[in-house]
Amino acid sequence: MALLAPAIAPAHGVGSRSELPLPFTALVIAAVAALVISFVAIGTLWREPRLRDTDGWLLPDPIAAVLDSRWLRVVARTLAAVLTVWTLAALVLGPDSARNPVPHVVYVWFWVGLAFSSMLLGPVWRVLNPLRALHAGLLRLARVPPDMAALRYRWGLRPASVGLGTFTWVELFAE
Repeated sequence: MALLAPAIAPAHGVGSRSELPLPFTALVIAAVAALVISFVAIGTLWREPRLRDTDGWLLPDPIAAVLDSRWLRVVARTLAAVLTVWTLAALVLGPDSARNPVPHVVYVWFWVGLAFSSMLLGPVWRVLNPLRALHAGLLRLARVPPDMAALRYRWGLRPASVGLGTFTWVELFAE
């Protein structure tokens, strides 16, 4: 058996869905079974939170004061809004090729970077979420205090769950 030269070895195991070593139906059934088993296991075996408020380390007071400051939140929200508009513009108007920056922004900065920054700094998405900033801005424009808004937010985590499920579907199954 000859070894492949590094120049012709593929970066991933398969090039496309048509080159899968197993029938596609078997892969879909296995993926659904893995998801169902893991969610049932987590739902039945993990009944109470494992993390407490006392777990982890608190940041030193000067660093916490800077990170909680109003000016840093405004700068972070502004940069997040600019990045969101730029990403949406690149998605709609950008080239349909590998030169489009949207996959890099979504997979690297959003998908991976947000998880790591939240791990290090806490709930970063609460500050950076452009929809939260848009909602607050619309309330401010209408001169309505947030506690008096006619439509209170009642969806909970459902939109995030739908978004995560859609993203996972696109990542795993869409071609």
